[in-house]
Amino acid sequence: MKYEFKILYSPIKWISCLILVILIPLVMYVPTYFDFVNVSSIYMPFVGIVLFSDINLLYKESHTEEIMYLTNKKPIKFFVERYLITVALLIIFVIVENIIFRIIQQFQGEVSAEPISIINAIAIVIGGCLFVSAISMTISTIFSNVYIGYGFSGIFWLYWNINCQTESIINPFPFIANPTFYEKHLVLIYIITVGLILVNCFLCTRSPFYFGDKIRKCFYR
Repeated sequence: MKYEFKILYSPIKWISCLILVILIPLVMYVPTYFDFVNVSSIYMPFVGIVLFSDINLLYKESHTEEIMYLTNKKPIKFFVERYLITVALLIIFVIVENIIFRIIQQFQGEVSAEPISIINAIAIVIGGCLFVSAISMTISTIFSNVYIGYGFSGIFWLYWNINCQTESIINPFPFIANPTFYEKHLVLIYIITVGLILVNCFLCTRSPFYFGDKIRKCFYR
């Protein structure tokens, strides 16, 4: 686990995410916790995209993917460890964001009873983050290019940002679509995310040339 943490450690990436986390409650107009959860649900997925997209490509970035494929006997174990570390980091960011919002409320004297608990709020925000980031991570791994993952997930986010009030099992913002009955869609988002994680577990066991070989076989049969 310590080794995987060292591989994941990226001060520039983590500081960039922290800056966004701090700016959301500071810059956005969020007079109530309800508004804060809505805004956080929309913008926190960017943190997830940055943190998760290259989890399966870390060895490629260091040009050691072929060596690791030949020598690493437990690729799924190492992938899961990296994923869990990143999930823990994401949860910390969401908690920090909530603390900053509460501090701002205290200074402004606007603390009031809210219709949603902090646990539910964190589950809502984390659900959307993990879903969008799992899509980005999967696309990045398939194409072996993190920027394609960024682009695809960015377009996906933009589409659902425009259509955020449409109820759908792939809408990463179920709380915005239906604040009263969002639980079902939120659970489905978590289930789909688990499915995408399993896909990535499979992909991390494949050769770095797996998809290239498949494409060549399609064209040169």
